[in-house]
Amino acid sequence: MMQEEQQWKTFSLTHVTYPAGGGVVPKLFALLSLLPIFIVVAMTASTFLYKDVIAMYMLVGSIISSVIVDILKCIIKQPRPSRYDDDIEGEDKDCGDYGMPSNHSTFVFFCWSFIVLDIIRRGGKSLISQKLIHPDNTNATHVNQQSSSFKLLSTLWFHLHNVVAIFASLYLAIGCAYSRIYLGYHTSIQVFVGSSLGMVLGVLWYNLYEIEIVQKTLIWIDSLVHELEMSRRTASMNECTSIGAKKKV
Repeated sequence: MMQEEQQWKTFSLTHVTYPAGGGVVPKLFALLSLLPIFIVVAMTASTFLYKDVIAMYMLVGSIISSVIVDILKCIIKQPRPSRYDDDIEGEDKDCGDYGMPSNHSTFVFFCWSFIVLDIIRRGGKSLISQKLIHPDNTNATHVNQQSSSFKLLSTLWFHLHNVVAIFASLYLAIGCAYSRIYLGYHTSIQVFVGSSLGMVLGVLWYNLYEIEIVQKTLIWIDSLVHELEMSRRTASMNECTSIGAKKKV
């Protein structure tokens, strides 16, 4: 009996096509369209390599926002532009193949709004990152001993860094969102709704982040991960020392 031919489907999250013969611009927009993938990789690396619980919290929120978008797509079932249908011709559609709202736009503006709120409220009483980095204000005496010129330089650098981070992330978010229109994967209204939804979800997720019980949970996770990492490093150093001693013998 002849074996039934295997059906293949495009993984739309990373599948990007662009107009041929357009020079650098179409390729640039194709790369910008993949920005959510780069952000997920960066947040995952920061979570596991640097034990960054803030990146972990933001990563979890971005995943939840993507799930919400998929649910809305299944409910609304608004088709994408015809160019997208041509791109997946012959494939069975699922919820992700609908267009309202744009998942990419939701994702990037969720991240942007979260980053902006974190920068604006940095130094506030409820800022968890301050508690995680300086839980006992151990650097307070050291900072007071710094020269006035160094303090001024630090202040300028702090504000310059914040301004660059806000506007650079904004331009990238806008570029990613517009790329979905430029490449024909979404209509302008789908991108607008997705971007607006992303900002709303980002604000809600950050406000949840400032609730005391959430902060205490994240601080506990950070402390636990720090202790586990120190135990792992100590065990690794002891093992290396033991191996070195055996080689000498």
